[in-house]
Amino acid sequence: MRENPNMSGTADRQTNVGRESNVGWHESVPPNGFAKRPRSSVTDTNDNPAGLAAEANELETTPEHYNLVAGDPTVSGWTRRYDDPNVVALRERLDRENGIPDLELVEPADVDRAVELFDRDGFVAVRDALDPSMLERMRMAVDRAVERLLEVDPDNSVGGGAGGLPHRYSFGSSSATRHMLHVPEWCELVDLATTTPILTAIFGSPSYLLGGGGGDMALPGAIEYQGLHSDNIWEELPDRSGRVAVRDLPVPVVTINFPMIDFTRLNGPIR
Repeated sequence: MRENPNMSGTADRQTNVGRESNVGWHESVPPNGFAKRPRSSVTDTNDNPAGLAAEANELETTPEHYNLVAGDPTVSGWTRRYDDPNVVALRERLDRENGIPDLELVEPADVDRAVELFDRDGFVAVRDALDPSMLERMRMAVDRAVERLLEVDPDNSVGGGAGGLPHRYSFGSSSATRHMLHVPEWCELVDLATTTPILTAIFGSPSYLLGGGGGDMALPGAIEYQGLHSDNIWEELPDRSGRVAVRDLPVPVVTINFPMIDFTRLNGPIR
């Protein structure tokens, strides 16, 4: 299980719920959740039939773009079992090939280097953003949120995330407020001494706004990958000439993901 509380907002971690109980791997839940959302035809949806083979500029799964209604086409026919040969092969490949070798981690105080890496790569990995006490409080808050989700979806068949895949959840979309900022621990993530200076430097100003706070997790048995997509919380520019789009401008939104567990080659982060 991995959870990812985030501010932008978002958070990620493998919870005590997943470590200490038999959660996930519900073999009765078919790949892509077809039992709960059968697909009638491609004509009555905005599905992209090319799936993950779509052109780069079409890899969007938000409803206003190309929602992969059929889920992940690569797992069609798989069984949601730990020892399914397809799952075993995937696990072996991830262990062999996944991850970013020699990824540079920066200290929170190294603001200039953090911004340099962000501008170069589009992201930066910052170590020790949460002190141990804050991390433990956040883990407990996330566990409580997971427990509530599992109470209403015991076989993990509903799920969520881009494509609405089983065994996968978005904390924000599971909440009536669409965010988690009604939880005090999530609010504590908003303005940290370790992250605020970096955000201020990236935006070149302290006058940015919080767009929300949520998080994501995937339980054991989440054999599908959600399609690549943008978490759009902005509007396109009102340029009637069509010559300037938001991607032509400096980044409008930064999401901070706080891992609640150790990420490995096998369990994350969420793509």
